Amino acid sequence: MQDETHFETGHSGRFPLPDRVHGRCATSGAAASLPAERVAVLIRLVLLLALWAPATALAQACTSDPEVCNQILSAKQDNDAGAPKDALDHLRKAQDTAGIDTQWVVYLLGQKATAYSQSGNSEQSLAAIASALEFRPNDVWLLLQSCRLHAASSFLAKAQRDCARVRTLMRRTKDKDLQAVQMAHLVHAEAQLALIMRYPDLALEKLESLDGSGIPPRFIDDLRASALSMLGDHAAAKQALDRVLALATDEPEASRAALYQRRGFEQIALGTVDAGLVDLETAVATAREVDDTVPDRDSALAQYLYGLCAVHLQREAAEAALEWCGALSETETGQTSHVFLDAYGLAQMRNGLYEAAAETFAKALDLVPRSTQSYRHLQQSVRLAQDSGLPLVLDDYVDDRVRLLQPN
Repeated sequence: MQDETHFETGHSGRFPLPDRVHGRCATSGAAASLPAERVAVLIRLVLLLALWAPATALAQACTSDPEVCNQILSAKQDNDAGAPKDALDHLRKAQDTAGIDTQWVVYLLGQKATAYSQSGNSEQSLAAIASALEFRPNDVWLLLQSCRLHAASSFLAKAQRDCARVRTLMRRTKDKDLQAVQMAHLVHAEAQLALIMRYPDLALEKLESLDGSGIPPRFIDDLRASALSMLGDHAAAKQALDRVLALATDEPEASRAALYQRRGFEQIALGTVDAGLVDLETAVATAREVDDTVPDRDSALAQYLYGLCAVHLQREAAEAALEWCGALSETETGQTSHVFLDAYGLAQMRNGLYEAAAETFAKALDLVPRSTQSYRHLQQSVRLAQDSGLPLVLDDYVDDRVRLLQPN
């Protein structure tokens, strides 16, 4: 009997296998939104662009207590280095220091928003930006950051509101050079928003207008690759990612790992599977280099391992699937996701490890008792074990809670 190899996303929907690799994979959320892992990529892009963007605020002379300014400048350095916890420590010290004026309060809140974003805390990040806007409601750069963060967090109406406000304010800008810089950033933010709303043609149209605008090509091509992939032009998406990776050599390992995984799936979609697998393995190797203190380090590594695990299961490469699904099961995230455990169980079952597979499927059902897929796989592993002469009994692996939640 051939086992079923489609994958559930589970309650959280955080780690679906990309649609182009397995057409039956579901994604969570509204139809108009991107899968969670694609949104995570956009959030990383928002952060990288925020760190690159002209830091006009922090370029000005200190108008507060020097200790306040030094702490905020140190926080920016930590944010630039991908150390949000250290940045937040500096910002707390700055807040506890007397003699901070309104302008530097705004700078502090802007850095706090960046630090919280890097920590994966979108709610606190948006709250910090909202607080900054209370002090300076017509600040174009704050509104742009708010637009990007709202878009990446799927608060699309608020993102549209923020970007529309920027367009209105720009009409009052008398400095044409400044207006051109602001317009480039606005168009890029609108392209990001269009992509999240699943309008890849509109996103590409906006991105084409940015060539030569001063926005670094790395940030343009990153969004361009996502839009082209959404349109099914995997060759052009792969070429765009080639350019991004060539320009991303100095970026943090977490960002480069995500880029390698994206290019790997584009190559697999093109039929160049071996090259795609090399990229997926490079994504894993790069993710393993990420410091343990980096937020979501383990969950990101698990996502990359799951990609390799699922591709090898799809290719019916049993030994390779067992290797990568096994590595996935050794991560903390792999032990707490029934989707990942189910994939590991499939790899064990395909290698004839029926008893071990049954135990793994039982663990998956302990996490999500209503998973009909894990239950079917458990039944299958027990039947295969019995056919091979092993005395496995289904009742030894499930309890009444699981049985009551399964369809008759």
